[in-house]
Amino acid sequence: MQMKNKNGGVKKNMKRLGIFFSHPNQHHSVMFKHLSHISDLDTRIYYYDFGSLKGAYDPGYGNSEKWDVDLLSGTRSKVLPNLLRGQQISQFRQFNPRIIGALLRGRFDAVFVSGYVSPSNWLVLLGAKLLGTQVLYQSDTNILDEQRKTHSRFKRILRRAFLNRVDTFLPIGDKNREVYTELGYDPKQMEWCPCPVDVERFQHFHQDEGTAAICADLRRQYGIPPEAKIVVFCGKLIERKRPQDLIEAIKLLNRDDVYALLIGSGPMEEELRASLEPNDHVRITGFVNQSRMPHHILLGSVGVVCSEWDPHPLVVTEFASCGLPVVSSHFCGMWGEHDILRPEENGFVYSCGHVAELARSLAKLLDDRALRERMGERSLELSTTQSALLGARIIADRVRSL
Repeated sequence: MQMKNKNGGVKKNMKRLGIFFSHPNQHHSVMFKHLSHISDLDTRIYYYDFGSLKGAYDPGYGNSEKWDVDLLSGTRSKVLPNLLRGQQISQFRQFNPRIIGALLRGRFDAVFVSGYVSPSNWLVLLGAKLLGTQVLYQSDTNILDEQRKTHSRFKRILRRAFLNRVDTFLPIGDKNREVYTELGYDPKQMEWCPCPVDVERFQHFHQDEGTAAICADLRRQYGIPPEAKIVVFCGKLIERKRPQDLIEAIKLLNRDDVYALLIGSGPMEEELRASLEPNDHVRITGFVNQSRMPHHILLGSVGVVCSEWDPHPLVVTEFASCGLPVVSSHFCGMWGEHDILRPEENGFVYSCGHVAELARSLAKLLDDRALRERMGERSLELSTTQSALLGARIIADRVRSL
């Protein structure tokens, strides 16, 4: 493609990238914005659904709250009509025939898709192959789930049929890359690329002078003493995330100077609240929207993820961006040599469901200030490897190399 430059001349070798994605979210949409601002790349973004931007019901949070952060301005983005749209966000209910028109008009050098489940992603794949367009693929599949679950023969065939037509895999971490290598794909097809988080936004609040006063107000709001250490859980209160394990670990520690803050809402919220005694050092916030999320996380001394299944929980990157060391269940897929949680460097991994082991890991960090601060600093360093800006640069470089 040729494009006029500011002086009226022609800018040569302009690459065109088409992004086809489920719905605007607070993570990937930030990376797409950065891609839109790269001068030698013509980026067009197509969403299959409005999702939380228009208050689609999210069964995990149990509400229809709209995101309160700007996800679309500064981009050439469009939400395509979805023939199967329901009342809640679902990849299975995304079928957007206008994808074909978008591909024909766009004449893209490459397209980006995430996952193979959505019928619309299949339309993108098939259209791209017919047009000779390169396919860049990212997903959060991880080897831990592959080893624990038994996939049907149909699902294995379906996935293989999709992945065999991918030109470039964008592994987000060790556990994700191992799936592709186990399936026999060439490492030359792979380019490390983070599952993006708006790291700069979280780091801004971490460094902002006004943060301390806001956090002090939040402590008063939740009835947590100024000197207490806070262990933070952040996510949907659903069974697979096992928020009850953190509550039990805090009860097991039985310390006056340690509180747990569960940031989120969901089907388990009422049950969890009912399980608490008046003197328990546990607070549940209910739903917290994106603009208020960094200050809530910054209340923490340690971040915790307890899930029995969590492909690549991005909250770990958010914890790290706020300078928190992290303790995670071993079934979460974001730890390893090339990932955001590196055991013994910026946190610990414990055996999922073993509350006593979780409590011991928390005590080790809470009782050793030097260790906690050292691991927190390492978290900040590692968070830059997961930023939406870095992800955009990696994808842009890959598209340029085509």
